[in-house]
Amino acid sequence: KMSLTPRHKWIIQIITDMFGLKDYTADEYVKDPKNKKLIDDFLKGDGPGRIFFFYQCPYQLQENGEVKVTNTRSELTLSYGEGVKVLDKAIYFLRTTAPGKAVNTQSANDNEVIFGEVSESSITTLETLMTNILIPMIENQEDNEWGQCEDEHKKEFVNNMRKFGQDLVEAIGSLQGDIELEKYDRKYEAEIKSGKQTSADMLNHFENLMEKWLAKIQKFMDSSGNKLGEGRDPGPLTELDYWRNRQQKLTSIIEQMKSKDCKTVYDTLYSATKNTSLGKPKDSIISACQKWKNNDIQLTESLNEAKDNVKYLRTLEMFIEPLYTGTPQTIIDSLQALMNSIKMIHTIARYYNNADNM
Repeated sequence: KMSLTPRHKWIIQIITDMFGLKDYTADEYVKDPKNKKLIDDFLKGDGPGRIFFFYQCPYQLQENGEVKVTNTRSELTLSYGEGVKVLDKAIYFLRTTAPGKAVNTQSANDNEVIFGEVSESSITTLETLMTNILIPMIENQEDNEWGQCEDEHKKEFVNNMRKFGQDLVEAIGSLQGDIELEKYDRKYEAEIKSGKQTSADMLNHFENLMEKWLAKIQKFMDSSGNKLGEGRDPGPLTELDYWRNRQQKLTSIIEQMKSKDCKTVYDTLYSATKNTSLGKPKDSIISACQKWKNNDIQLTESLNEAKDNVKYLRTLEMFIEPLYTGTPQTIIDSLQALMNSIKMIHTIARYYNNADNM
């Protein structure tokens, strides 16, 4: 009979409680020789310093990145955190000992191993933690809590925390986006897969759907030219904020245009323009397909512009920051470097090489 140490039993208890399993499920899983070896390597310090447990349905990743569940019955699995997608949540155990140093397995629970939970929306969870807990806590620390840390280093640390929080907000915005292109009605799925001639009903649905997509994209393009925004007090960082925000939105739209749904709709409509047997007038479909391709080209060029501008404007951040938080002397000291960087951008940046944009 395979013996389990107090540390193994503690891990089993955590898995059982956090996933709501029956006691024997996690117990038998950990006792499996293959799984126990991975856990033992982790505890001995021979393997990576973390290990993840998942309780979710088996799945396959499709070519388009979508997840296809292959079995509706959840299974317990583990990994070192590579190659497994979190569909619901995962439990992680983190070794805090020095690399190569074994964990005391006779102690059930101490600081040599810590654990936590990672959800599918881990970026959102981290952003909430940073924004609502960690950053306010650091900003409100008393002077004596900083120890011997100098004021300049305090400001730098707090500013870096704020920037990291902002980066998380931007990452979430890029994933979610403000514009959502609706998916086509799944009642046509069988007809698409059959490969038979497209019905007039599905063709109508796809054409109307593409017209909605085009209207949303055009509305975004028409309304995204105001850099200063309404009610904003413009400053040196306004330009950078604008191009960051624009990059996120453009990325979201383009990623959606590359999705399976959008490709299916476009390919079906484009094929219909070549099919002489269809009774439906083709002029509107041809026009929609042409607009779709033109939008794709225009959005790609706009995204390239946003990426290029963000790349160069970020080089100014460290010189602009003193204008917001620095003393008069630090502002004076940073001006020469700021002007040199602006001159460099004007010389080599693709979209800032003219007087109007500068």
